[in-house]
Amino acid sequence: MQTQTIHKEVLRVLQSRFKPSVVAGMLRELRRGAALERRLVGAGGGETYRRTRHEFSLSDRGYLDHVITFCNAKLKPCDAIGVVIAIVDIFRDHGDLIRAEELYTIGIMRGEDAGEESLVGEAYLRRGDLYSRQGRWKESTSDLNESRKIYRKLSDGQGVGRVENVIGTNLALQGKLKKARQCYTRALAAFEKSEEKLMTGTVLMNLGIVYNILGSYDDAMGYHRRAHLYFDEVGNMQRLMELHHNMG
Repeated sequence: MQTQTIHKEVLRVLQSRFKPSVVAGMLRELRRGAALERRLVGAGGGETYRRTRHEFSLSDRGYLDHVITFCNAKLKPCDAIGVVIAIVDIFRDHGDLIRAEELYTIGIMRGEDAGEESLVGEAYLRRGDLYSRQGRWKESTSDLNESRKIYRKLSDGQGVGRVENVIGTNLALQGKLKKARQCYTRALAAFEKSEEKLMTGTVLMNLGIVYNILGSYDDAMGYHRRAHLYFDEVGNMQRLMELHHNMG
């Protein structure tokens, strides 16, 4: 079931970048290759054939490699790398962290080769966030520092703010609450300056959590109330539910 869900989501990403006829042609080519592979494997018979006889899916590594090659051939480097990052997020969100790490690394390498600094910064940020989810603090910090350096060079305030938010979360999870508060405060300043309401609310909520742990309950409630205003304004019900949970 998960395999087919990933297949459909990857397909939606491709359909958002290419004409339907182009996507259909690519899928026909992949299915022909899959059918040929089954016939070749089937010539040997036995258990190997039964194990490898599976439904075609874009979640399979061989087919996914073909998709990436296809995008590189059809799109400008910045657009192709953007597709790779969008596809990686699908695997990450479905818990396939090993595949996600591999693909983020591909995005970094191809972005560096193409000189697409903004996309390299994005790939480092997302891989750093992935490492954070696994508790791989040293690797996460290394990637996030690389991302922050790139975004500062590009004068991308929102990018820097997003990095500071993840670094703050890393520090909070390690019990370094005062340092986490400093990172969140820098992130908040960046998002307020750019008027990015959802992320402003998110950082305010994170600050509320930190102040609550530190025992500053009035300050925590103040940040949570401010976050509520932003989440309510943008109509993000998921964040509102998270906030209500944190507020108890």
